[in-house]
Amino acid sequence: TEAVARDDVLSALDRALSAGKARAVGIAGSIDVGLFAKAQFSKIAILQFENNPFHPNIMRRAAELARNPSLATVTYGVHGLSGALEILTQRFASKLTLKKEFEALGYRGPPYEIASSLLVDYALQKNLNGVVLMSMFKSDHLARNLSRLDVKPDDRTYALLSHLADADNDNLS
Repeated sequence: TEAVARDDVLSALDRALSAGKARAVGIAGSIDVGLFAKAQFSKIAILQFENNPFHPNIMRRAAELARNPSLATVTYGVHGLSGALEILTQRFASKLTLKKEFEALGYRGPPYEIASSLLVDYALQKNLNGVVLMSMFKSDHLARNLSRLDVKPDDRTYALLSHLADADNDNLS
């Protein structure tokens, strides 16, 4: 927070915008620091931060984001920088009843595919008005992610996923 509140930093950003050297200013990293920076410098137009069921930053800071409707959101960490995909995959592989619950909600395939689809669905649906950054290393990753664009999970899916994330957050610390 100290770096984004410094007068010399804010002056430099203001000069870059005024001179036309930048079209927009954004903050990447923590949503908390980004929102703090926005309060210090109203010209911040973009926040980029992690958002997934294990780090539900959009939901956690929904009120502040709603008070800034022109603020663009770019989210990343769909599969979790701290291992969300691996944790969910292991959970589905080791608990058949849990896998069956998600299969009943329309999620099919091996544990990895179910976990990946859930995380992509969460990312796309929780940042409907923003940009979701996803790493895709193979053409089948792109195809799978694109196939998720029209999926609209119901509240039960999110409740189960949130419960899993809450139970496993200690593993991500």
